[in-house]
Amino acid sequence: MKKSLSNARSRDPHYHATDMDLLVNPLEFFEEDHLRTRTVCATFDRIADSELPAREDVFEALSYLENELPLFIVDEDADLVRLMRGHLDEATSLFEVLRCVTKLHEEIAFRSRPAIDLLEILKQHPRGLTNSEQTCLRDLATSLRTDMAMENSGLLPLAKTLLTKDELAELRLAMFQRRLSDFRDHRACGA
Repeated sequence: MKKSLSNARSRDPHYHATDMDLLVNPLEFFEEDHLRTRTVCATFDRIADSELPAREDVFEALSYLENELPLFIVDEDADLVRLMRGHLDEATSLFEVLRCVTKLHEEIAFRSRPAIDLLEILKQHPRGLTNSEQTCLRDLATSLRTDMAMENSGLLPLAKTLLTKDELAELRLAMFQRRLSDFRDHRACGA
């Protein structure tokens, strides 16, 4: 399933949120979500480089920042990082990896708000970006790419080695419940 989803995403850069079926293996879900994040970073680049950004790019980037990224960050901070802290004595590099991931998430949160504000403006009034607005989107994309690199090279390999089946089940359940709650909230608001 992962390969077919990845292939669909590579053919269609506007492919939306990561398939919930991948929650069977939450670490695979994270990996696939990183592929989604890569496509959104490319969208940030297109918006920054365009004389008049495509409306669908603006909507995709805004939707990602408002709906997908917050869930993904909470998945990692509230669940994955928390579970990994229980294994600090099992891997000497884990403390530094967790420190870097936490710092990167703070940076992403800091850079996301101005990007959301900018995309909201572009949604209402399409236009080319100023140099500082281009920098805003490029800096966020760089932070996201750096975060993915740290997680793919450090956090996820350690998680695959250290997390128990019970911890993976706990992670899966928390991620599923969070998305179910988010879905219910959207339905209640009429979104």
